[in-house]
Amino acid sequence: SEGSLHERSSGATPHRQDFKPSQDQTLAQFRHYWRNYRLKRGGFESLEEEASFGKRGVAMLPNFYQHYSQLDPYVPAVRFPKYNLLEDVILTGNMDYVGRRPDGSFSVVDFKTGAKDEMSQLQLNIYAILTEANMGQEVTQASFWYLDRDDLPKPVVLDPVAQTLDWLIKRAKEVKAAVLAKHWVCK
Repeated sequence: SEGSLHERSSGATPHRQDFKPSQDQTLAQFRHYWRNYRLKRGGFESLEEEASFGKRGVAMLPNFYQHYSQLDPYVPAVRFPKYNLLEDVILTGNMDYVGRRPDGSFSVVDFKTGAKDEMSQLQLNIYAILTEANMGQEVTQASFWYLDRDDLPKPVVLDPVAQTLDWLIKRAKEVKAAVLAKHWVCK
């Protein structure tokens, strides 16, 4: 699936600004991560589907390789950071890339490997909340990077953190109530 392509390919991200692997090393690392998730484990229904997405990922690597040095310097992020929305409801996610801006604040980038543009920036708002809560600095830039067609990430305007948190807490209460009433259907 598109999400699996992205999850596998983001493992190929160079994580030190002073380290620049060769394009062949980048491709080898991508293939290494790709092999770790086969068929159902990677979200694929067939070998044909998996092969199609694999070819799509390989085709995006030259663009990534050519332009990733334009990102803010990499900052190792907390893996699957958490934020308590309610006493027993936790928000979590995993950022693709967190960088340090010249002013000391953070930027977050979500690598996009699907054919369609994101219609919502909620994912980046969540990543900003998680980054700020777990890494102790403000996120002042958030972007989607459509690797199949854009040379650089596309910044978005984030919603105010308090507004996003209010919305998330409201939804968390609704989901919790539905789960407790045994009316929740996961889609």
